[in-house]
Amino acid sequence: MEKFLLLIEQFPWTAAFGLLPLSLLFSFALSDSIAAEPARAVRTCLVAYGYFYDPSTLEKMAGNFDLIVWGDPPSHFRQCARIVNEKNPKTIQLFYRDLQAMHRYYQDWEKVAPNRQWFLNDQSGKGLLIHKTWKWCAMDLGSPGWGAHLVQSVKNELEANPDWDGVFVDDVWTYFRDEFARESDNRPALPASGYRKAFFEKTRALLARLKKGVGKHLVIVNEDFEKGDFLPESDGAMLETFVHTRLTPTFAVDPKDWKASLEALVKSGREKKLFLANSMIGEGAGEAEIEKTHRFCYATYLLGMHPRSFFSFHLDFNQVLIFDEWRLPIGKPKGPYYIKNKVYFRQFAKGLVVVNTERKKTRVTLSIPYKVWGKETTRELTLDPQSCVVLVK
Repeated sequence: MEKFLLLIEQFPWTAAFGLLPLSLLFSFALSDSIAAEPARAVRTCLVAYGYFYDPSTLEKMAGNFDLIVWGDPPSHFRQCARIVNEKNPKTIQLFYRDLQAMHRYYQDWEKVAPNRQWFLNDQSGKGLLIHKTWKWCAMDLGSPGWGAHLVQSVKNELEANPDWDGVFVDDVWTYFRDEFARESDNRPALPASGYRKAFFEKTRALLARLKKGVGKHLVIVNEDFEKGDFLPESDGAMLETFVHTRLTPTFAVDPKDWKASLEALVKSGREKKLFLANSMIGEGAGEAEIEKTHRFCYATYLLGMHPRSFFSFHLDFNQVLIFDEWRLPIGKPKGPYYIKNKVYFRQFAKGLVVVNTERKKTRVTLSIPYKVWGKETTRELTLDPQSCVVLVK
């Protein structure tokens, strides 16, 4: 937690955006020119689940991201975290832990497997799998034994490895997702109805126990925000589907989901919690679709960004996208976003963010002249359906 507070003090709270083409698409094996580029003006995060990162890659990570979520098992990524910490001690680093799933490749499988009472059973008493065909065993969030093991294993990892600043807790659901529950032969199955009804409270209690157990270390949860949230029981959250998901390689935004993403970000700011806004697009997307989707997601992030928020954009969790927009300052936000004629605005010290979420074109008249990046100064704009623009004074 101390490292994050230091980051708030030392990192200028400004935003960055420019209507420029995608400049870098790489898996950290390309250009060495990053160090010479202007400093980033917005906090960024990275989900790094790739199996191998060489030293030059890790150096680039340390120079381009303020927060990194490493994959599983933690033992595989300890050396990576150590190298990043040596390059940039201010980078916040979290190790991965699943709240409700176990697999044979997890480092504590041998300790967990004999305790069958920790596992979640279906209505006939057979063990459930979770995540469809991924063969992960579902754990009973109400099991005292599973809860004690989970908390102690996280504490042990944090105490033994000072490069970790906290834990990233995956699969934190606000309701039990029936579609993910399966028998060993992949047939659909469900736990007892009583478990599903009490699922939210079981999750809340386990997270509160975990947060108490790790003390000053960060607990960041990957949650859906669909039927509540777990901000009170954690230090913050990732919304893995911020504005856009990885289910499609083309730009597609539902206005209702868009507003929910924005409001989750804003709420985290009100409650002074960390927020990891993670936007994605499906593998196979072309450069034009990547640019368009990133621009819309990032403009939405600027509408709600706050001193404890971070932004990321992924094709998958192995590759990394870096955009010039992250390094072009428009100044500090001046108040919250506002809506005028169904168009969303947020003023900055040196610019203005404008987002049209409607599925039709709209014209906007500005109160003062602004310059469209790389174009002429104007007071009249025509925004395409579901598009955005960031203007400079």
